[in-house]
Amino acid sequence: CIHADRVVREHRLIHDRKQPELVTEDMENFAFSLRQKTVNVGGMVIDSSTNEPIDIAKLIITKL
Repeated sequence: CIHADRVVREHRLIHDRKQPELVTEDMENFAFSLRQKTVNVGGMVIDSSTNEPIDIAKLIITKL
């Protein structure tokens, strides 16, 4: 899964995507749950908090 820490995710939702209605405790719980389930099944968690989208895409391509 592609994951960003809460502060980054909320900033992106409010300022970049203009979707402040998605900044909720439910969204935080969902993000945590998705990350935890990915870890539990041995999946890869990609932290997008500090990476540019192009770098994340390159990382995903190399892992396919």
